[in-house]
Amino acid sequence: MSKKLMINKFKIKKNNRGNIYKIISKKSKFYHGFSELYISCIKKNETKGWNKHKKMTLNLFVIKGKIRIEIYKNNRKTRKILNENSLKILTIPPNTWVKFINLSQNSSKIINFANLMHNKNEMEKKTNL
Repeated sequence: MSKKLMINKFKIKKNNRGNIYKIISKKSKFYHGFSELYISCIKKNETKGWNKHKKMTLNLFVIKGKIRIEIYKNNRKTRKILNENSLKILTIPPNTWVKFINLSQNSSKIINFANLMHNKNEMEKKTNL
């Protein structure tokens, strides 16, 4: 299992009736198993986080809007911006603090392709870091 933050591009299969976006497969280097897929909605001018999963690896991609993802690990803060046109998936390893900030004028939506089922006992929450 990777212990580092990774950004990978989607693979696109061009089709004159509409493209196909291959986001993740068992062969992907950032694939760590699958247990759950969910969408988080973030309203205009809202923030979600700080959250840290102790065991879960998150694979995040934005399907609507624009989101700044703030990451904190090993006393180092990183910021990544993803939007519905960026065609990127962000992999966040376990024991990494993460926060989502909506940068859009409307609600944004982000998908997490998770290797574990959500479990409130497996995660920590904080207001500030």
